[in-house]
Amino acid sequence: MTMTRSSFHMSHAVLSACLILLAAGCGPGKAENNGNNGTTTPTSLTGVAATGAPIGGAQVEAVCENGAVATTATTAADGSYELAVDAGAAPCALRVTSGTTVFYSFTTTTTGTANITPLTDLVMGRAFQAISAVDAVWFAAPSDWSNLAQQVEAALQALKTALEAAGFELPPNFQPFTAAFDAQSGDPYDDLLVSIATSIGLDDGVADYAALRLLFTASQPLPTAPEPITNGLPAPTGDGAALGELDGATGTVGGETFTYTRFERGENVEWGAGNPERTRFNLTAFSTTADGTIEPLKVWRINGFPPAPGTYACGPDADLPTITLATGTTNYVSTDCTVEIISASGPNVEGRFSATFGDEVVTDGYFRVAPATGGGMGLPPGEVGASFDLDGQTYRYDSISNQAFETFEFLVISPSDRNSPGFPLGIQLNTIPAAPGTYACDQTYDGNEYRKVNASFSWNGVGYSAGQRQNPSPGPAGASCTITLTSAGDPVEGSFSGTFVDPDGASLTVTNGLFRHIAP
Repeated sequence: MTMTRSSFHMSHAVLSACLILLAAGCGPGKAENNGNNGTTTPTSLTGVAATGAPIGGAQVEAVCENGAVATTATTAADGSYELAVDAGAAPCALRVTSGTTVFYSFTTTTTGTANITPLTDLVMGRAFQAISAVDAVWFAAPSDWSNLAQQVEAALQALKTALEAAGFELPPNFQPFTAAFDAQSGDPYDDLLVSIATSIGLDDGVADYAALRLLFTASQPLPTAPEPITNGLPAPTGDGAALGELDGATGTVGGETFTYTRFERGENVEWGAGNPERTRFNLTAFSTTADGTIEPLKVWRINGFPPAPGTYACGPDADLPTITLATGTTNYVSTDCTVEIISASGPNVEGRFSATFGDEVVTDGYFRVAPATGGGMGLPPGEVGASFDLDGQTYRYDSISNQAFETFEFLVISPSDRNSPGFPLGIQLNTIPAAPGTYACDQTYDGNEYRKVNASFSWNGVGYSAGQRQNPSPGPAGASCTITLTSAGDPVEGSFSGTFVDPDGASLTVTNGLFRHIAP
């Protein structure tokens, strides 16, 4: 699951004591002398970033009281991360960023564990509020550490009280910052995160996580914990094995498994329809013939459920959520079902379901619309298009156009595959002098501040940029790019790399970029 603001490990007795004595600076957070020159010893800080599902492939940053800054490129698929931070740097604030998802945390030691979840973020939001600080602004230039540490402890106790008052079941010895946990169903912390997410989806007054955070920072009551599902159906058990690596839906009715995998990304998933405070998703998975033609009479539909992790039931008070199946000979409609949303982010959703279809009970229902991953090879010699590396994977785009103007090149490079995370906009490399050389984003020519090298990148529906196009102002903070033109004219070819930043400040770094355009 991913919750956004626009849409929760300090374990062990010593670290628990640290939370109580944050202002005093606990022993494990102090510098260690190496016996020679007083320099500190690198230590390892670990934890899990999760929202009820792991936050994988996300950037984790730490800023510490002694001025140390540490960054790891990405979290692992299970949400775990590891940071090398000098002993003695603590206390440290932490931040995880994945697209528009941003959560904060805190640690008094650089040798223990520090989770980063909505639970820790709620605490940090209230602590920042107490010292009149804006979290992102404070994180960029931290100060007033002692006061913040005291407020973290106070906010942690306030969160415990607020959750209990709202009826949430808390793990024993509630320590969301430091408790070891797995971001999967059955873990008490993960179950709590899912329960909180479910309360957001079912409360008309709390549209998203941002609204929940505002409630808590303003010392207002939290939404009531959701009631457990009581429709008498067996719990969903589907694992999606019948889908393999494909999107779609599957389930067994009357001893026969129906697996439909034709899915047009972005066309058959609807988010935000109707009341924006009660967003629902509608997923349609079609069957296809051997030649790929859609069979309109064979389809799974999972409709009307909140796009947030949690367990939901069909019924008259749930805005008509339904599961339907058409097999080509029989149409089934279930208004008695249990749906478990495992993860949800933008148009991507994964879950399982159990349902009754007449006398039949389905327990292995499963559906998935996975994030696009693309993938491919480097640009082969003599071929047109582009290739580049991102997050350890190579992507290949096979469409390129050259819009030369006066003495400058403008290249538009895009994928033709709908399953590419760049589809359909891709990459633009703009205002490159039509002469071999190496150029940098925001570099100007002929004294014209409106003629500057710039580049843009579309990735999973989000626009990123480096440099500023036709504007004397510089590009977004933290962005940069280098474009090398090795040949101008025909072909136009070269290489590129850069760090691209979106409007919310999130970034992605592209390396080993190659491009080639040959006039038709």
